[in-house]
Amino acid sequence: MASSSSFSSCALAPRLKKHDVFISFYGKDIREGFLSHLQKELKQNQIYAFVDENLERGEDILSSLLAKIEESYVSIVIFSENYAYSSWCLDELVKILECNIERKQIIIPVFYGINPTHVQELEGSYCDAIVKHKKESNNNSNKLDAWISALKKISNLSSFPESKLIEKIISHISKKLNDHLIPSDSCKDGLVGINSRVKDVQELLCLELVDVRCIGIWGMGGIGKTTIASKLFEQICNQFQGGCFIANVREQLQKYTPDNLQCEILSKVLNNEGLNIGMPSMLSSAIKRRLSRQKFLIILDDVSDLELVEFLIGKHVVFGPGSRIILTSRDKQLLKNVSAEIYEVKKLNDDEALQLFSFHAFKPNFVKKEYMQLSRKAIGYADGNPLALKVLGSKFGKRTEEWEDKLEKLKDIPDRKIQEILRISYDDLDPDEKEIFLDVACFFKWWDKNRAISILEGCGFFAKCGISRLIDKSLISISKRNRLEMHDLVQQMGKDIVGEEKEIGKRSRLYKSKDIYKVLTKDMGTEKVESISANMNEIGFMELSSTAFVKMRNLRLLKFYSFGHDQVKVVLTKRLKSLPQELRYLEWPKYPLKSLPSRMPRSQLKQLWNEDQVLILSGCTNLVEISSSIGRLSQLRELELNSCMSLKSIPSSIGDLKCLYELDFSGCSKLSSLPDAICNLKSLIELKVSKCVNLNGLPENLGNLGSLKRLYADESGITKLPSSMNQLKQLIQLDCSKCRNLVGIPSSIGCLSLLRELELNSCMSLKSIPGSIGELKCLYELDFSGCSKLASLPDAICNLKSLIFFDVSGCVNLNGMPENMGNLESLKRLHANESGITKLPSSLNQLRQIEGLACSRCTNLVEIPDSICDLKSLISINVSGCVNLSGLPENLGNLKSLGMLIADESGITKLPSSINQLGKLTMLKCSGCKGLILPPLTGLTNLRCLFLNNCEMLELPDSLGSLTSLEKITLHGNDFESIPESIKQLSKLLVLDLRDCKRLRGCLVYLLSVQVNCYGARLLIAGSEVPQRMRYRNNSGSSLSFSLGQHDLLGLSFCGVLDPKIHPSRVYTNIGCMVLFIGESGCSRHEKLYWLYKHWDCQMKFQSENVFLWGSSIFLDPDDCFKKALFQFFAVHYDDNGAEMITSREMIVKCGVHPIFKHKKRKNQDGGKRKKQPPPSQRLKDTQELNKENAEDEPSVSEI
Repeated sequence: MASSSSFSSCALAPRLKKHDVFISFYGKDIREGFLSHLQKELKQNQIYAFVDENLERGEDILSSLLAKIEESYVSIVIFSENYAYSSWCLDELVKILECNIERKQIIIPVFYGINPTHVQELEGSYCDAIVKHKKESNNNSNKLDAWISALKKISNLSSFPESKLIEKIISHISKKLNDHLIPSDSCKDGLVGINSRVKDVQELLCLELVDVRCIGIWGMGGIGKTTIASKLFEQICNQFQGGCFIANVREQLQKYTPDNLQCEILSKVLNNEGLNIGMPSMLSSAIKRRLSRQKFLIILDDVSDLELVEFLIGKHVVFGPGSRIILTSRDKQLLKNVSAEIYEVKKLNDDEALQLFSFHAFKPNFVKKEYMQLSRKAIGYADGNPLALKVLGSKFGKRTEEWEDKLEKLKDIPDRKIQEILRISYDDLDPDEKEIFLDVACFFKWWDKNRAISILEGCGFFAKCGISRLIDKSLISISKRNRLEMHDLVQQMGKDIVGEEKEIGKRSRLYKSKDIYKVLTKDMGTEKVESISANMNEIGFMELSSTAFVKMRNLRLLKFYSFGHDQVKVVLTKRLKSLPQELRYLEWPKYPLKSLPSRMPRSQLKQLWNEDQVLILSGCTNLVEISSSIGRLSQLRELELNSCMSLKSIPSSIGDLKCLYELDFSGCSKLSSLPDAICNLKSLIELKVSKCVNLNGLPENLGNLGSLKRLYADESGITKLPSSMNQLKQLIQLDCSKCRNLVGIPSSIGCLSLLRELELNSCMSLKSIPGSIGELKCLYELDFSGCSKLASLPDAICNLKSLIFFDVSGCVNLNGMPENMGNLESLKRLHANESGITKLPSSLNQLRQIEGLACSRCTNLVEIPDSICDLKSLISINVSGCVNLSGLPENLGNLKSLGMLIADESGITKLPSSINQLGKLTMLKCSGCKGLILPPLTGLTNLRCLFLNNCEMLELPDSLGSLTSLEKITLHGNDFESIPESIKQLSKLLVLDLRDCKRLRGCLVYLLSVQVNCYGARLLIAGSEVPQRMRYRNNSGSSLSFSLGQHDLLGLSFCGVLDPKIHPSRVYTNIGCMVLFIGESGCSRHEKLYWLYKHWDCQMKFQSENVFLWGSSIFLDPDDCFKKALFQFFAVHYDDNGAEMITSREMIVKCGVHPIFKHKKRKNQDGGKRKKQPPPSQRLKDTQELNKENAEDEPSVSEI
């Protein structure tokens, strides 16, 4: 079945126009030939063009034509020999220029059979035509001037040469239409969330390259793979000489043979030209040659068979340079096998999900207040899956009672359509993989992956391969913390498969509390039951008989658990007769009898003995000792005793556990030694003694642990490492971080040939590093940060050819690095923050792979070597707080990959002029660089964030407006009196921070003109007045209200004046405004909070009054007809102790609101002239009077 999914619909889609292209031309010059070819190509590429064909000239026709220009996205002006002789053409030209200026219409000038300079300079026939018109103008000089201006301006726009003219015009128009019609994620055919995903895939395609490339779009069922592929095909297919989109390949294979599908592909890419394709494996040489010479786009949707993919696009067919193949699939391994670059489709975020759900549930894109909580429950159930959101939204009715009933029903009976789509992936699994999937769905979700694999392997499954396969099929994922994650809908599908067995005692897995209670208390279990996971918070109390598990001979997994303070209350009237022999995992906190199972967290017992494969006693705070009989647990694989804070000793018999591969003593704070016998554990892979603060050493014969791969001794009391460590040939990770008593590293460490990670950070007693460390050829991470007594590094450290990350931050006594640091050929990150280094070695220019260099707060660092500018891969430099660093290398512009330069609070007073060559720079931070002088900023075309706070700057460069990608500028605390007018050109600017710029005057008016029309913009500026241009103002207080005279409100701009004198020492984190919209009857209400900052990571202090301006778009249901709006402004700040955040209204001393309405053109009876609006003060007065009349019905601001 196809992966049918959808994305959210948008409330504010752009107004669609009737025509893609308007063509302005002089018919006698080009009608026969060029024009007909152009029309044909436009039509073939699905571009709708309006062409003035054989129309009679006349005033009505002219008006109609000029209207057609307004109704088009693009105008093509074809300048030919006699074009200027036509007054008709020149009138069109003036209208086209007007639409370009007022409506941002795209103009494409084409010079056909004429020298462009003849048009641009009015020479030749164009000069003659103007002279002719001048004679016939009857003193209408204004019209003639408009013609001449339009001719010159349009002819000087970017144009095309005649070679391959039509092909280039088509390609250019297609790109411009896509850019124009799809400006953001919010508007395209009513889809939200699709365009950013399409853009991501398009970037992977690298269409500018001439290689043949394959891209895989991967994700779970219903996530939107098909939608992305189809939209992408729609946007880029015209850039190829042929293309095809084969939808639902999996489904089509049920109807057609692979031969049929390949014939369809070849027929489509060859444009149905009637060629004899023949058998796919025996293509004619002519077809093969053509396929290998031309550029094609082929998309195969929902593929699941590797052999089929290779048959269709691999072994028998070779496509030409620049061809692109796109596959959508749920099977990641399949995409890997065809060497596809893989794009994983992410689920919708909460905002996108709400829009999609509400569109299908309510049709207009609005959620009423009484439905909001229920909508969020439905969105939580779908968890970002577009298909689920669409299906759920279309099922809900208008009554809240009906919603609640359906949502409750979904917990037990999920939607069939959703489950059918998801089950396709399950059906593709083999029997072993299906069992693992059902175990994860019913038992192991959120478990550590390695632990789950261990237990599953103990159950006889091929767990590593199985888990990998489930990941590739997008049925599970692995979190950053290495835990098994599964989408709620996929988990529900797995549980439904188990529930297909009607008799609960015969179900393979029990997970519902009521089913577990019934089966266990009534001895209804059978040999079919394999796992039980009982939530005792839901069950509460359960009394079992001694035979409760007797019939469950195949029970592998048994878990009783609870959350919070509730305790597991399972009562046994008699000793259990038996537990199943197949049992591999048992978790039973507060087990009521003396015969213990394996998992007893927070047990109150003093001694322990039991046998099982996994024994976990984490958090048994009263456990003092372990019985020597523990050695009898011959099959024990994991022993966890972490946080057993009373445990003082370990019996020597622990050395008899020959199968043990994981041993955890971390947090056993009273443990002072480990028995030598522990070194007999030949299978041990992982040993943890972290936070064993009284453990001052490890056994000398530790090297006997031949299988040990990971040793964690961080925050322990060890003073040295045993010399026998050189025998740990399998060790890949050694963590001794924060071992404050560790004084040295044995020279034998160089023998650990497989060691990859060595963590020694915060070892404050460590004074030296042996030269043998240079022999660790596999080491990729080395961390000495916080080793405050480390005074030098051995030169041999530069032999670490695999080292990727190196950190000496906080090594305050380290005054330099080895001169041959450049030999670290794989190094990507070098951190030396807060270290004692005075200079960087000149050999750094040899670090060809380095991406990040961090030397922040190195107060002794005085210079950066010029050679650093040879690092073509360097992405970020951080020299913040380097107070003695006075400058940066003059050739800094050579760092072509640099994206982030952080130099705030440093001694830098001047930036090199070559900084303008940093075309990839996105962030520049120089806050606190006193007396900073900026060069003209012209070449930083990708700069998005500019931080220049407290630099004592007296002026800003006029070139600031050329930084067209800027989204955030912070300039607070400077001394300039004005900001350049060019700042108006920053159309993407969202944040402008001018707080505490006390000398700044007279710029707020035009800043506001920029801000009020940009919903996301935020301006912060020193001042004490609400701008006059704000339509509604309160000059004494933090609240206001007004009546809404129109129902087409699009957005609001907010203004608040904050006075810090009331609490001068407070740290502020945000400014907000609560808005209450009230309906005509007073019953219909809609509340909404609008924040200055979306993210709460800002901390602000003020010395004087400051003005805050920000804006937001508004989505209101037009059916509610809101008549009034109340606004309450407030500031959020920390209390005097800095512990809690407090909201405070009194800090906002003045406020203002500026509503933004949808523009409507209205013709009045006075000839179409718009009625003059009263001034803002009069409108405010009228509104206040209207509010006063309705005061009895209107709630006070304190109610908001």
